[in-house]
Amino acid sequence: MKYSLLVAVEEPLFVDAAVNIIEASEDLFVAARSNERSDIIDRVGELQPNIAIIDTNLLEPAFFEAIEQIKRASPDTAILVVSSRSNPSCLIRCLKAGISGYVGKKTTAVELVSTIRSVCVGGTVLDGDRSALLLEYLRQVACTQGHLGNAKGLGRRELQALELAAEGLTNKEIASRLYISERTVQSHFGAIFHKLGVKSRTQAVFVALRQGRLADEIPVG
Repeated sequence: MKYSLLVAVEEPLFVDAAVNIIEASEDLFVAARSNERSDIIDRVGELQPNIAIIDTNLLEPAFFEAIEQIKRASPDTAILVVSSRSNPSCLIRCLKAGISGYVGKKTTAVELVSTIRSVCVGGTVLDGDRSALLLEYLRQVACTQGHLGNAKGLGRRELQALELAAEGLTNKEIASRLYISERTVQSHFGAIFHKLGVKSRTQAVFVALRQGRLADEIPVG
């Protein structure tokens, strides 16, 4: 059996390398390539490929809504997400949306084909970095469970600072984004730590993710 693929990834070099090695495989073939949001959804519905390899950037700004549309258009198509960004919120929402794999853009063509084959037989595959991130998230959740019942509400600015921290921004970058001083950012995090009962930015992010405070706010591209 040959498995059909739709490839929708932004970087031409990545696409060319992936397509070349896929086409050299006896069990895989590329049914279509696409780089437009509306076209991706339409082509998946039309072709019903076994796997759709999709770049998060091509489905912004409403990535998860697009994934839901794709799953409605072709329920049996497995979705393999390719993204340059990693955060627990994105991973968890992707898994809830029904994706079958999540790899970074530094994944080699050989690694990508190995992942594709795992997805073909019904596996759910995260690359090494994403697996480690998700495991760390689960570990942190276990460590912070005791704080969840006592967490108090965060202010608007505190929540904004925490959302940016979840994206990996430094205090200086957060200050620049919010047009406030670094000292004010530090003050916000002091208040956040007190309200959530934690001692670090990482723990604060994980507690907020666990409570659902950030899950709908963090961009995923």
